[in-house]
Amino acid sequence: MNGYLVWRPGTKKDGICKLKGLTGVPKSFQIDNGVSRLQGWPPEAAAAMNPDFPKDLGLADSLDGANFLVISGKAKQLIEQETAGKIEFLPMKIINHKGRLASDDYFVVNPLDIVDCIDKDASSVELDSLNTEMIDGCAQLVLKEDVIPQELKIFRTKFWRGMILIRRELAQKMEKAGLTCMSFTEPTKYTGMF
Repeated sequence: MNGYLVWRPGTKKDGICKLKGLTGVPKSFQIDNGVSRLQGWPPEAAAAMNPDFPKDLGLADSLDGANFLVISGKAKQLIEQETAGKIEFLPMKIINHKGRLASDDYFVVNPLDIVDCIDKDASSVELDSLNTEMIDGCAQLVLKEDVIPQELKIFRTKFWRGMILIRRELAQKMEKAGLTCMSFTEPTKYTGMF
């Protein structure tokens, strides 16, 4: 068993809202690349509840659908108690189905540490057709754990946009703390398809 898990946004659980993208943020693609966005972060950053799921109104500690890791203030507080690496928590609002504020205590997780730790050959990676340096999928994700700095608990992988890894012990601590709808996946079961 390896020491890291893939951290994915939320879960598709009945009753828990699904988000419809992040709005009010120019150049939001920079977040997937680990670019610092804290300076000048827009106060109007928000994600609306997806109208395709009108009965799903609940809020959880991790929400699906914004294309980024979106976590609650409670989850942020737990992570901040750890020495997890360089991470920005970019504040955002959740807007309900009626266009009203559901919560302003949510954050986009933006890890700034990037590690070249994917074993491309063992992972049988599929490369992006437009940028052949970037990974688009794999048969199974195999990590070179010996190159990951010990002090990092949350970080991005080089060559795979949006991929965030979390140290297994921290993921377990988050689950034991009762944080809801956290989605952690074993790397060997991850192909990039979900």
